[in-house]
Amino acid sequence: NLPTQGFATIRNGVVDWTHSNGSNILNDLRVGYNWTSLFALNYSSAAAGNLGSAIGIANGNAAGPGLSGLTFTTASSVGGSGSGASIISIESVIQAEDHVNITHGRHNMNIGFQFYRERLNDFYAGNTGRLGTFSFGGNFTGSGDSDFYLGMVNSEDATFAGVNGGSGQPKWDQRSNILAPYAQDDWHATDHLTLNLGIRYQAHTPWTDAKGQEVNYDINSGQPFYPAGSPLPTTVIFPGLQPKADNNKALYQGYYG
Repeated sequence: NLPTQGFATIRNGVVDWTHSNGSNILNDLRVGYNWTSLFALNYSSAAAGNLGSAIGIANGNAAGPGLSGLTFTTASSVGGSGSGASIISIESVIQAEDHVNITHGRHNMNIGFQFYRERLNDFYAGNTGRLGTFSFGGNFTGSGDSDFYLGMVNSEDATFAGVNGGSGQPKWDQRSNILAPYAQDDWHATDHLTLNLGIRYQAHTPWTDAKGQEVNYDINSGQPFYPAGSPLPTTVIFPGLQPKADNNKALYQGYYG
């Protein structure tokens, strides 16, 4: 079997600027960045060469050197499913927020805006890795070994042959935005009554591929959106105001004291 190793890296940072304008206005501006990378490697030694092709497996080394996983009923297994990275996940979120607190009389108001830029750069070679697997169960001759020598495969599984195109599926580079303005007012209407009023409008833009390789569709009409030289779709999905008055899952609370 092939050696497997994995490692993850996490980096994040934030810059926060707070500024007061008089005694009743406080502004807080924040910009942050979060970056994570995950590599799960399942690989062959370069010394193995194109062993898969050498024993007659068509395109057996399209993804690199080594040998596909071969499983027999009369033995455990040989080869492996690796040759290079099986999982690559590089994800980042760019965050920008501006929050203003205003105190005026019996009102304590909070007004702000949030923006998130989400970026996913991923590659997944499937559970069988980039070289795939072949199973010889003896379905044809009664012996898995004999099936192998005759080239009679019981089952095979190969997902992607490479990371950067060719006969395999390239990694995908997805992008999306979240935009959310909001306003809240804690109003002390009387000495015994406080009203917490707030509204938030949040929009999630559809996921698009940076290279225009992704097809999306309208959830209402089922109409597909195809790439045409630029990322798509151009429409934006707006969940609407929160909380929703017609949403039976919304939570409404009241206090008196």
